[in-house]
Amino acid sequence: MQSTALCDNVLQDFQVFMYVLEVGEKDYSLNGIELILSTEIVKANLASKTLTSATGATFTYDILIIATGSTVVQLSDFGVQGADSNNIFYLREIDDADRLVAAIQAKKDGKAVIVGGGYIGLELGAALQINNLDVTMVYPEPWCMPRLFTAGIAAFYEGYYANKGIKIVKGTVAVGFDSDANGDVIAVRLKDGRVLEADIVVVGVGGRPLTSLFKGQVAEDKGGIKVRLNDLIICPC
Repeated sequence: MQSTALCDNVLQDFQVFMYVLEVGEKDYSLNGIELILSTEIVKANLASKTLTSATGATFTYDILIIATGSTVVQLSDFGVQGADSNNIFYLREIDDADRLVAAIQAKKDGKAVIVGGGYIGLELGAALQINNLDVTMVYPEPWCMPRLFTAGIAAFYEGYYANKGIKIVKGTVAVGFDSDANGDVIAVRLKDGRVLEADIVVVGVGGRPLTSLFKGQVAEDKGGIKVRLNDLIICPC
């Protein structure tokens, strides 16, 4: 299967590659930028334009750029039964990839279920198939990556995956997981009544912006911070 970046750089041949661009503190300083490492901001007061660190240090600012990232959405957030079983994975950090690689090695030639038809789902579906697992993808939308792909583009990818042996189940969601006496996942129960055997489950159902520092101080929309047009900072690429 023609693989994408994740397949090539993270999981293929059971290796995890991490590419880090290192810019020294001296380089920042030469450009008039103060770099403060190992410091967690635990409180933000937008009215007074101050930030407070975990050690009690206070920082003031004129302009604040919020780049706090996001956290993965987990099925346990919705009370899905058995979502805390072993060998149910979310891919967010390098450590997550390491654990998934270890599971692939331990469950060689096993069955894998991918929950989600977005970028993570497509990437991991390809990666697991390359590593000789029997892969089934499950997502509720009528086609994969519906916010990005047209029906025609999605049909091409779904057909390509199907030709490689990846099974695709659309129009339903995972509502529960069964596990054995050791707590290892053995099956995925779907809303439409089907039950899929599984040795490994990978969930990719989205991310949630980390905005807790600014609760009650900013307008929010769809789980993130709502930005007014005149507040935007456009950076040339």
